[in-house]
Amino acid sequence: MKRLGIIVDAITALRTLGGQNLPDPVHAIAMIEMAGADSIVYTLQGIASSKEPRDVKILKDCIHTHFNLRITPNHEMVQLAINARAEMVTLIRMEANEIKSIAVQQNENQLMSLISDLRAGGIVVNVLIEPDANEIKSAVKIGCDYIELNTEKYVNSDSLTLMEQELENLKAMAMAATKLDLGVMASGHLNYTNVRDLLKIDEIEEINVGHSVVSRALFVGLDQAVRDFVTIVK
Repeated sequence: MKRLGIIVDAITALRTLGGQNLPDPVHAIAMIEMAGADSIVYTLQGIASSKEPRDVKILKDCIHTHFNLRITPNHEMVQLAINARAEMVTLIRMEANEIKSIAVQQNENQLMSLISDLRAGGIVVNVLIEPDANEIKSAVKIGCDYIELNTEKYVNSDSLTLMEQELENLKAMAMAATKLDLGVMASGHLNYTNVRDLLKIDEIEEINVGHSVVSRALFVGLDQAVRDFVTIVK
């Protein structure tokens, strides 16, 4: 049975937009977990003026499922992740406030030392990558435990043919990663509809979603929005 991770970035973005303390992602966590999600995914963007330091201090004590902290790969962020006592860290790249894949093959030396520090801190290491065989091989080389396949190309395909090609590639890369003893996750603009074919890929262990759930929550409530996605994934 696949796991479902809920990315709370859309909730923190709403809080920033409002310029106050609401909505509080910490308050949302209990509802998300009671609705059946398997993990909470929080992106640490390192914005000094944000409420991230406060969030990170209390997230571990509030999360009763699984705490997956997304960070950009640098020593400061790694130390914050270790201090936050996350069970898993997902390495990402930020570009114009958007989450992007890490170019693992191009940055092996830099990433290897950071991953070594994370694993020494008892943290499971995941990395968001493009579905590419060379990236998967590099992820193994630098000591990752998991890879997270970026599904944006699949989701944004402008024809059925391209979508089918991307889906087949995702399946092939998931199989390749599993053969190399990597766990496999997937994320990237997934919603209640386009996730269904990905769920047929046995090697994908966990699906991470965020924006689509919070968008649906505006109409049906957060509890129901999470439960609806849980029903699809389970």
